[in-house]
Amino acid sequence: MRLDFKKLRHIPIEQVCDWLGIKLKKTGGQYRGSCPLCDHPSTRCFVVTPKLGLFFCFGHCGKGGDALELVAQVKQLSYKQAARLLADNFSSS
Repeated sequence: MRLDFKKLRHIPIEQVCDWLGIKLKKTGGQYRGSCPLCDHPSTRCFVVTPKLGLFFCFGHCGKGGDALELVAQVKQLSYKQAARLLADNFSSS
């Protein structure tokens, strides 16, 4: 089965965060929490912006990107492996 990267980019990033077990708190149009990628002590350094479909860490790692990049980073997978995992878990999205 071919991966449709365009379709995968339309999966809401906040749903992907929930699926990954990342605890976030809504603040205005964003969600904030502890970064799942670094050990920064702040519970507000990891920012998810659903309108843009992006995340960014203002803590130690400074990493950011879309939902696909987040899955690849959190699960320590290649981009293609992360895409397959997203497709398998969000195929009805």
